[in-house]
Amino acid sequence: MIPFYFLNFIKPFVSIGRLTLPTYGIMMVLAFLVAGTVFYLLAPRVGLPRPDAFNAVALIFVGGLVGAKLFYLLSLIPYWRVLFAHGWQAVLAEIVSGGMVFYGGLIGGLIVLLIYLKKFKLPLAGSFDIAAIALALGHAIGRLGCFSVGCCYGVPSRHGILMPHSIIAPNDIRLVPTQLIESAFLLLLALVLYLLLRKSPRPGVVTKTYLVAYAVFRFVLEFWRGDRVRGFIGPFSVSQWISLLLLAALLVYELSKKLRSPSKTD
Repeated sequence: MIPFYFLNFIKPFVSIGRLTLPTYGIMMVLAFLVAGTVFYLLAPRVGLPRPDAFNAVALIFVGGLVGAKLFYLLSLIPYWRVLFAHGWQAVLAEIVSGGMVFYGGLIGGLIVLLIYLKKFKLPLAGSFDIAAIALALGHAIGRLGCFSVGCCYGVPSRHGILMPHSIIAPNDIRLVPTQLIESAFLLLLALVLYLLLRKSPRPGVVTKTYLVAYAVFRFVLEFWRGDRVRGFIGPFSVSQWISLLLLAALLVYELSKKLRSPSKTD
């Protein structure tokens, strides 16, 4: 049995006097603030002016939020008929208070960042490098928010932990703490990416390292996820298919880049 009793203080709600706040929301705000600050502070290292870094952070937040919510709603397609049967109020409530899908936020945030950087002719690869570091760190904090409410929980295991305060995961079954495992991995990944950036590699190396490492990790971790709401296509979850598509896209990009580069002859 893993001694995770010290995590019992991470509850769904935090009370401050008469004020009660959702821990998930607090962690999401903290994740954005930390990630945005890291992106802003690292901006000069890659030649990105800090005013533009500030604007980019705001746009990433909007694009990421829209993408994460959109992918969440897409994951609920099998339940749309039931949801709409309860009226538009139920639909709006689900949009506002429902969960978010990380890959949707990643895609949405990167799209708006790409548009902004292209429009104002700002450093592209370098900006994505520092965004990868900031994103890994913010995502690690966000997963603690998932743990607080019990979403994204793991499969039952005698080596797992109890989540007595969860409002989503089963309370009386030991579960693999997938949220905590992912949070620890992302913290380590953020550190590795930062150390890699300090070595001044070619622009884009940090980004590709992040995408490959996270895609592989997420694909494997999904086998230990116990929540079914994330959706499945055949043998794999939607997130696993996205991981495979991401890895395939990176492979195609690298191969096409090699084919476009002129061959060297003696």
